[in-house]
Amino acid sequence: MKKIVSVLLATAIMTAFAASSTGCMLSKPDVDGEYVAELDLTPIMKSAFETSLGDQGIDIDVDDFKGEVTVLYELVLDDGEYTLTIDYDSYVDSYTDYVMDNLVPVLKEEILDQIEMYGYTEDEFLSEMGYSSMDEYCEESVLASIDTFAEDLENETVEGDYRVTAGFGAAKTSVKLDNDTILYFENGNLVGYIDEDLVDDIRDAEDLDDLKDAFEDADADSSLIDVLDMCDSYGISAEDFVDWLDDCGLLDDGLVYEAQ
Repeated sequence: MKKIVSVLLATAIMTAFAASSTGCMLSKPDVDGEYVAELDLTPIMKSAFETSLGDQGIDIDVDDFKGEVTVLYELVLDDGEYTLTIDYDSYVDSYTDYVMDNLVPVLKEEILDQIEMYGYTEDEFLSEMGYSSMDEYCEESVLASIDTFAEDLENETVEGDYRVTAGFGAAKTSVKLDNDTILYFENGNLVGYIDEDLVDDIRDAEDLDDLKDAFEDADADSSLIDVLDMCDSYGISAEDFVDWLDDCGLLDDGLVYEAQ
């Protein structure tokens, strides 16, 4: 379980990539305020669970899973300075609910099968382990695994400067952070896109090595390379990874920071 969580945590820091573009310095609309983006990790999580548990001979139907796992990105713009916080607390909370609702029943059934295979009764197993019910045993086991992982996890905050640019006639205002991330101001929200050339390279990639080369050539955030390394380790294919980017809308629609 801890390994699965580590895979998903890495996917939780993928909003660092955005478009690279230059606008003419015309009017400077007021974009100061608070914005929140929600990145949906559920599709890549389903792939990770299906692959990891499948390798252990556990057959699951992730299409029947309920709920979602998300991570929040909280952006504050204030007079040329920004604060971007990755809210890992929200990630852990949604992950915990998702696992408890969907994987605990799978774990319970698997343990009961193993107990029977080794010739023990459920009561004998619970007595040996010191639990009053199988539900209690499974739930506490899962929560202990999550707690061990989460105890070293803290919300991450990045601070810096930004500048506002605008296209012809102020039709497309952009906010450029000092880490070269560009967010376009559209309909009261900020939207970040992956560079078009990188999108083409991502869609053309045949394997994880091709994806790594594409991210490195685009000088994308190093965390993306870490994610691809983990995908390789846990059997998540390049196709699954790209499908997740598509499902999240990151390749076409961008990550939307909604104005609060």
